[in-house]
Order: sequence, then C-alpha cells, then structure tokens
Amino acid sequence: MSTRTTHPAPDARHVRIVDDGAPQIISIAEALAEITRAQTRAGRRAVREMSAARSTARIAYRDERGTVVLRPATAEDIAAAADAAQGRRPAAEVLAADPVPAGRSVYEAMPGHPASRTDLTGSAFVVQERDAGAWHLPNHDTPAHLTRAHVVNALRGISKRTAGRARVSMDADGAVYVSDGRQAARYLPAELIAEYIPGQCPGCRTWYADNGDGPCPGVTPASHA
Repeated sequence: MSTRTTHPAPDARHVRIVDDGAPQIISIAEALAEITRAQTRAGRRAVREMSAARSTARIAYRDERGTVVLRPATAEDIAAAADAAQGRRPAAEVLAADPVPAGRSVYEAMPGHPASRTDLTGSAFVVQERDAGAWHLPNHDTPAHLTRAHVVNALRGISKRTAGRARVSMDADGAVYVSDGRQAARYLPAELIAEYIPGQCPGCRTWYADNGDGPCPGVTPASHA
C-alpha cells in the first residue's frame, strides 16, 4: 500500500464514488482527510484493503461505507454528480422536516398511506426516533445509517413485539413511519439527502468511528416537530 499524497490546488474538486455508484463531488480537503484517516492506526482497523498514490485512493472498508474511490474530478464527473443530486435536499432540511401536525402523535396522524415492510423502496435509510414531540438521530454510538434489510428486520421485530398493534405508513417521499402508540421512529431514504456519506453522521458530518457516543449536536428539531 502506497501512502504518499500530494496537495493539489486549493480550488481543486474531487470525486467520491461508493461501490461503483453515482459520483459525489467533494472538496480536496475532504478527500485528503479521508485518505489520511484511513492510514492512521485507528482508521486502519476499519479498512480491509487500500491503495493510494498522489491524491487518488481506493479504500475498501469493512463496514457500511463499502468500497470508496477518491480521485480528482473531471468535467464529466461534475455533470454526472449534478444530475444525481436532482431532487435531493440539505441534510438539515430533510432531518428537521415533520409532516406530523403539531399536538398530534405519530400514531394518531401517520403521514402518507398505510404500508408494510414489503413496500420499502431504496437500499439505504437514515433512522430517526421520536422523543418529546421531535425527531432525533440516535446517539453517535448507534449509527443512523441502515440498509433496507435492517429496516425490514426492525419493522418485523416491532410487529412481533406489539402483537401487530404497531402502525406503519409510507409518505410520498418514500419515508417510512412506525409507531405503537408509545414509541415512534421513521426511516428516511438516504437518497433524499444531498452529500450523504455512509459512515458519517448526516446531522454533523462527523465520522461514527471518531465522534464518541453522545447526541448529535448538528440538528435542531423544528419548533413543534
């Protein structure tokens, strides 16, 4: 594994591609920070395989981050990233939005239409939990990123524990809501969030491997949410 990196011009852009998916444009500072982190003693524990030369790297993680390619962005990369970002919104906007009317519980006012775990679309989700009338990301020791299989298993478990009393709905944007009358959670498709990176907290954009176990400081719930 080569660990040599160089420092391109400050205005250079990089592309980040996860598991051969759509390219995401990031700053050179973000790219070099990820390469450097993967080469540290703590970061290497999460890396299965890595190659790096100059400001280009391929990092195969052992966790949900998958295989990441980082390299200088071309004009074609930037255009493709712009196309992929159509319809996505800033994380703060997505996480703070709340279709549940003020003063109503999730159980009383399930957004969207009734659904089941078989109705899920998308492959990755961000989970939020309901507390004191607001949506919150889990503490940092529990990553908010879930695969479709994780969500299906969670909904199956909730249904079994509540003997089928739990309600499940799906909103127009694909977000899934579940409540048993006492507790509630929602699963937001990761594709709604601009610049979403698995392995990072979408609320404060710190890496779960580094950010400890406290609550996310980066999201302020809507006033009634």
